[in-house]
Amino acid sequence: MFTDFGTDISSPAYGESPDQNFSLMMAQILLNQPNDLNRASSIVELIRNTFNVDCCLMAVERSFEEPIPSKIDWYVSTSSQIQERFGSEVASLPCEDDLQLDLQPLWDAIVAEPDGVLISQAQAVFSELGVSNWLSQLEGSLIAIAAPPNRPVVGGLVLIAMQPLLWTETKMQQLNEVSSQVAIAIANLDQQRTISSYKEKVTSIRQQQNLIHQMTMAIHHWSDLDQILLMAIDKLVDSLAVEKGLILLLKYQDPLYKSRNISQGAKQKGRSKRVPRAKVVVVCQSGLAVVKETDEAEKDRSFVPDSIVNESLVNESFWLSDCPWCQQAFLNAPEPINLPNLTEESADRENYPKTMFKIFDLERMRSGINVPIIALSSGGSGNTILGFLVLQNSSDRPWSAEELKILELVGTQLGNAILQNQTLHQVQALVEDRNAQLKRAMEVQAKLYELTRQQLDQLRRLNEVKDEFLDTLNHELKTPLATMRMAIENLRRPGISPERQAMYLDMMQSQLNRETKLVNDLLKLRELEFRNSTIQLEMLDLQPFLRGLADNFRQTWSDKELTLSLRLEKKPLKIQTDPKNLEHAIVELLTNAGKYSDPATNVDLQVMQHIETGSVVIKVTNIGAGIFPADLPNIFDKFRRGQGMTQKAVAGTGLGLALVKSLISHLNGTITVTSESLQPPENADDDSVPWETCFTVTLPQQLKRPEL
Repeated sequence: MFTDFGTDISSPAYGESPDQNFSLMMAQILLNQPNDLNRASSIVELIRNTFNVDCCLMAVERSFEEPIPSKIDWYVSTSSQIQERFGSEVASLPCEDDLQLDLQPLWDAIVAEPDGVLISQAQAVFSELGVSNWLSQLEGSLIAIAAPPNRPVVGGLVLIAMQPLLWTETKMQQLNEVSSQVAIAIANLDQQRTISSYKEKVTSIRQQQNLIHQMTMAIHHWSDLDQILLMAIDKLVDSLAVEKGLILLLKYQDPLYKSRNISQGAKQKGRSKRVPRAKVVVVCQSGLAVVKETDEAEKDRSFVPDSIVNESLVNESFWLSDCPWCQQAFLNAPEPINLPNLTEESADRENYPKTMFKIFDLERMRSGINVPIIALSSGGSGNTILGFLVLQNSSDRPWSAEELKILELVGTQLGNAILQNQTLHQVQALVEDRNAQLKRAMEVQAKLYELTRQQLDQLRRLNEVKDEFLDTLNHELKTPLATMRMAIENLRRPGISPERQAMYLDMMQSQLNRETKLVNDLLKLRELEFRNSTIQLEMLDLQPFLRGLADNFRQTWSDKELTLSLRLEKKPLKIQTDPKNLEHAIVELLTNAGKYSDPATNVDLQVMQHIETGSVVIKVTNIGAGIFPADLPNIFDKFRRGQGMTQKAVAGTGLGLALVKSLISHLNGTITVTSESLQPPENADDDSVPWETCFTVTLPQQLKRPEL
């Protein structure tokens, strides 16, 4: 294939015998160098120095367990002369990707040589093979040999000398020996690489198993969905060695379009399928658990990738119909799809919304994978596509079958976690709603119970009042009748003196008046309650009116040693009212005051005029038996008497104050009462302690006649 130009004798510097310690130095390199790159670069440097050439290329064929084409790694060592001539164009160790591709024809030529040796001029070889990099500009001798020279080939050596170089039989034998040793070294490198690959796979599998275990435990024990998603995306990014991770959830506009039978959809590939109208929302982003917008994070960002330092993408959204990659993932679920080279896609900016550029970082990310997040249906009617798990890298990143299976499993686990969380929230909402209903029902029941209890207490109290009233009424009716019967029997006795007759007749008249008053009070109270009583308005001068009443009561109370003080305004005070009803009310109040006053005390009757309100205030105050606070709210009820009044045989039916309140209300007035102990509170329950009780009546000074 190539013409042999290697017949000239080189200068003494070229072609000298290899160092006899080559094997020892090779062994030291294999033992002492820390990694494959250092070993390979040291070996190619050793070979160049051993044969004292300007450039040495070493090809290493990398073997894979998977059925994919083998890859050739090229390592280069150059003299200072070449480095000065070509500078930055000289490839690094190992060669850059573009140089690897340019040298593929050279590898094919080495393998194609029957005896595994190629000797020619460098420029002619590279020109014929179409190599266009800096190697094509080298002038001088070239020899290429397979490693090992016999088959199978695992590598190769290319030596280039800038000056003509003669390869004698001895040199070729030495080169064959070196080639064989290089083949052994390559086998050692490949073995070390295989061991490292197995270790990496074992580590990766352990990380993935740990991830699955952690996710399973988190789903079972954590209730915070955001925490579960953040843990999952951060662990995935770390274990799969990618730069960016996102979790996107779908918000369907049609609530009914949430489930589709994925197993049936997979069988219908090729048919047109409708993509639902849905919003794609970012709910989780890798790195947010580590980096926060704090002063500490601002001070040192050198260790944080740019994709993490950038502002949070959470809650950013776009329509599913605007993203072809998400549509494809939706239609191909449950299988993950590889994202295209997004930097190339980003050139067509007008076809995609700006939000997508921001979310997927189209300016920087070159590769990625989109995994559907699926919630498995227990009924088998169809599974729910809840969203997508997106992993991205700024460089090309192939995905193995094991990784795809892990991602598919993680997508399903995340879907189940999301569905479980949604179900839990729904159940919690139902439980909270039910608890709220039960609480309201219990509150209503408690109110009904309290109302029933109050009604029972009221009925019990009314029953007690009724019994007390009947007892009082029985006493108030029987006592006068018994007195009158006794008087009548005494009047029937013969020989009774006129004085005795007059006394018994007065007694009968007094008891008859007592009975008549009781009946009249009952009738008047009924009349006022049914509003059958009419008002006879007159202009009444209060001062002479009250003086007359006061004089009558002073005479009546003389036996009890009660006094009555009357305090009136200095100026004449007139009021337009019903004199009869007003007199009835004041008489009842004074009678009540005299009944409950202690002997040798004073009853105070005071009248005041309030010009600003156009009203007159009448106060009746006495000292004696008081009204307990518990009785005050109901003191004006019918048949209601103070505690212990019946037991103490205090005359009365409990109608007086009820009648007073009705009379005052009939006159458009109001009445209030206060009763306070004149001793310290600790002695208030003592019956011997006097109380000051005051009834206050407020009447309008000008009472208008009610309209008919």
